Amino acid sequence: MQPIAKLLTWINFFLFGVEIASNCEIGSHFYMPHVSGTVIGAISIGHHVVIYHQVTIGAKEIMFEYEGRPTVGNHVFIASGAKVIGDITIGDGCVIAANSVVNRSTPVNSLLAGVPAKVLPLKKMPNARLFN
Repeated sequence: MQPIAKLLTWINFFLFGVEIASNCEIGSHFYMPHVSGTVIGAISIGHHVVIYHQVTIGAKEIMFEYEGRPTVGNHVFIASGAKVIGDITIGDGCVIAANSVVNRSTPVNSLLAGVPAKVLPLKKMPNARLFN
């Protein structure tokens, strides 16, 4: 089954411009509204995750093992151009701003912005939800 998964990964890359590692476990309701230039080399991605274009999620160093790769929690939003690299965990409910570079694990319900990304206050909006 692994060779078929790798073949489909490469076909997806050439047809749609997105690369998703064949070993990455992805939860339900995963959404990528614009896929161009996106690379996903995470260990796992939770459910209700939104990832925009030009996002890179992967290892800090060139390697072919899955150690040293990120884990993305549930209900996470990753904006365009963000980079999530290294052996880190993105907590549930996090929002990663456009063009941010996240290289440290993050607490739940955090807003991350900057290069390198810093944790900023995430204001709760009453009666509004980013995800279902």
